[in-house]
Amino acid sequence: MMLNIENVHIHYGMVHAVQGVSLKVNQGETVAVLGANGAGKSSLLNMVMGIVAPTSGKVELMGQSIAHVPAHQICKLGVGYVPEGRRVFADLSVYENLALGAYTVTRGADVKANLEQAYDLFPLLKERRKQLAGTLSGGEQQMLAMGRALMSNPKLLLLDEPSLGLAPLIIEDIFHSLQEINRRGTTVMLVEQSAYLALKVAHRAYILESGKVSIEGNAEELKQSESIRKAYFGG
Repeated sequence: MMLNIENVHIHYGMVHAVQGVSLKVNQGETVAVLGANGAGKSSLLNMVMGIVAPTSGKVELMGQSIAHVPAHQICKLGVGYVPEGRRVFADLSVYENLALGAYTVTRGADVKANLEQAYDLFPLLKERRKQLAGTLSGGEQQMLAMGRALMSNPKLLLLDEPSLGLAPLIIEDIFHSLQEINRRGTTVMLVEQSAYLALKVAHRAYILESGKVSIEGNAEELKQSESIRKAYFGG
């Protein structure tokens, strides 16, 4: 198992953001975590990345506890992170942003191979490698954020709301790339408000409501569920 979360609670002061959530991500899967704003999705992802510590519960990556491991160490353990809102370094070039993603990679040959993989997935990044990241469109910045996360050759890739604020055609490209990343062997945990998009690419999904898992199951079966369709696809 790639990721195992059991009975996790997360608090921000008096706010109980995540309440006893349990989920698992098997090696090679794409697992989606869905729900409305404030459901606890991003808190869960930030906890896996070591940005937020759980109040209680178990968090294991490939059998190793990471509940209170700092983010830079979790990156070294094989986790890549694409944050909500992209957060590229606007004053650095596309190439420099990508290079920063490889700071945990010690062999120059590996950095070069990872860079070629990012360029293969996102050819536009190669075309614009000398361009300042801040001058890219939102969709191009999303590609750059994904490419940067892949520069460490992660075993598990975390994505937080990759479709946010993007045009439909760009979103289609992003999610196609996400499928290809998974097909090439990277396990994916995806937080996304758009249930329709997420269930198209995911193998399994968990739906959060008010910090708790309300529904979980096979993505294809959830797509066919009448209650899910009414609640998340507008009927």
